Amino acid sequence: MTTGRAALEARYGIKNLRAIEDFVEHADEAARVSSVRERYSSREADLMVEALIVRLGESIRRMSSEFVSDYQDLMLRSIQAARNVAAHGYDIVDHQLLWNAIDHRLPATANALRQILDS
Repeated sequence: MTTGRAALEARYGIKNLRAIEDFVEHADEAARVSSVRERYSSREADLMVEALIVRLGESIRRMSSEFVSDYQDLMLRSIQAARNVAAHGYDIVDHQLLWNAIDHRLPATANALRQILDS
């Protein structure tokens, strides 16, 4: 029986596997940046959170729609929607909401994806 990465690759393809790994890497980077964001000006922090959300959303965009549907409870579509707002809706971006998502929701999603990769 194949498990973890091999099972994911067999079911969803190598591109999906790489996208999940990228998402987890970006989530780790988001946690590091969030832990030191008070060192930056408000504007710099706003730009950082936008960039982080865009990277996370792009990782999700590269995941197969089947995978995203199979794991609806991870709210990947919500993160991708936030990416679209951050990338295209400059005047309506709520940076505090994005930081809140990175600080409170993203860790659970990243941990769940780590478990899927390692199961």
